[in-house]
Amino acid sequence: MEDTWNEEEDGLPDRYIAVCKCPSIKLDFESETQQAQMCGTKKVGEDDYYKIKKITGKVNRYIDGPRIFTTTFTRDENGECDGNTQTTGSENCSGYGDGGKFYKTRVETYTGDVTNVDNSCGGTATVSGTAVRKRTKIYNESEGTCTAPVASETFPTATITIGSDCDFPCISADSGGIGEGQSYSGEGTITWSYQRGFSGTITGTVTADRTCDGGGMTSSSFQQAVGISNSQQITYEDELDQEGEEGESYLSKDTEEAALQAATKVTGTQDSSIWENRGGSENFTYQTSKYTATLKNLKIGKSYKGCVRLFKRTVDSEEPNGEFEEVEPDTIELTAQAEEVELEAIDLPIEQGYQYIISGYYIWDTKSPCNCPSEFSENED
Repeated sequence: MEDTWNEEEDGLPDRYIAVCKCPSIKLDFESETQQAQMCGTKKVGEDDYYKIKKITGKVNRYIDGPRIFTTTFTRDENGECDGNTQTTGSENCSGYGDGGKFYKTRVETYTGDVTNVDNSCGGTATVSGTAVRKRTKIYNESEGTCTAPVASETFPTATITIGSDCDFPCISADSGGIGEGQSYSGEGTITWSYQRGFSGTITGTVTADRTCDGGGMTSSSFQQAVGISNSQQITYEDELDQEGEEGESYLSKDTEEAALQAATKVTGTQDSSIWENRGGSENFTYQTSKYTATLKNLKIGKSYKGCVRLFKRTVDSEEPNGEFEEVEPDTIELTAQAEEVELEAIDLPIEQGYQYIISGYYIWDTKSPCNCPSEFSENED
C-alpha cells in the first residue's frame, strides 16, 4: 500500500496518515483560566504592588504631627481590590522653632541687673533669683485649637536700698545756703512682674535738717518709684521626637500567588496553557489545560506508538508575544486491549512567561515505517 501523504507537497496533516490501515486519535481538552489582578499601588520605578502606602508629612515640626495618610488595599470575597485611606495627625500646631529643630516648650528667663538701680539715689539692689516662665504648646484635637498656656512661672523679688547721692547738708542762709538739709533712707522689696519687670514703688524716709538756722530735725515718709533693668534669654525644651520618615513609604508587597488565589477560575476547553509574565502590569493571565487522548480503530493485540507535538512561545502582558518554537513532544506507546482506548489525561506544561500549544497529534502501528513528524523524533527508517 502506498503512502498518500507527501510532507514536501502536502505539509503536515492534522492527523498522521500511516501506510497501513489508519488508527485515529482524538484529543479532548479541559482548561481553567484565571485573569489575575494585583492588589495595591506601585512604587515608582518598581514592578511590585504594595498593599499599604503611607504619605508622611513633616516629622518633628508640628505638635499634632506628623500627618499621615495611610491607604490600605484589600481584596473582598470576590477577589476585587479596593483601597481605603485613613488620616492620622494634622499640621495645625507648629512647635517652637530654633536652629532647624522644633520644641514643645519655650522658656523665658529674666535676670535682674543689680548694677543699675533707677531712682534710688545711688542705691543698691539684691535679687532672690531669676524669673522663669515656661509656655508649652497644646493642640486640642476636638476643637482644632493650638494654644500655648503658661505651664509654670517663678516670681523672684528685688530688694532695693535707697542711697545717699540725693542727700545735701544744712547750710544757713547767712552762709549762702537755704537753711535746710535733707537726707534719704529706706529700702523696700519689689516682686517681679512679667509686665513691668523689677519696677515698683518702695517707701522711704526723708529727714529735714534745719539746725543750721536754729531749727530742728523732722522726718517723713515718701513713696519712691524705683526699678532695676533686666536681661532676657529664650531657650527651648521638649524637642519633638516623633516616629516616621517624611515622604512616601510602601509596605506589604502583594504576590502573584495571592492574586491567583483570589482570581475566579473559568472552566473551558482551551487547548493551550498560558502563564503570562506580568512585568509591571496590574493583570496577567494564568491558564492550565489538560488533554485526554481517545484512540480508535485499534486492532486488539497490536502495538502502537504516537505523539502529541508541542510548541511554546514567550508571553508578556506588556510586550508582543514571541515566535513559537517546538519542544519535545509527548509520546504514546501501548498494546491495544480494545478497539477503542481512552488514555489518562495529561497536563500541558505550565511555565511562567510561556504559552504551550498542541500543533498536531498522531498514532501509528509500530510495524509501519512511520515516526512522529517532529524535529525531536529519531528517524526509524
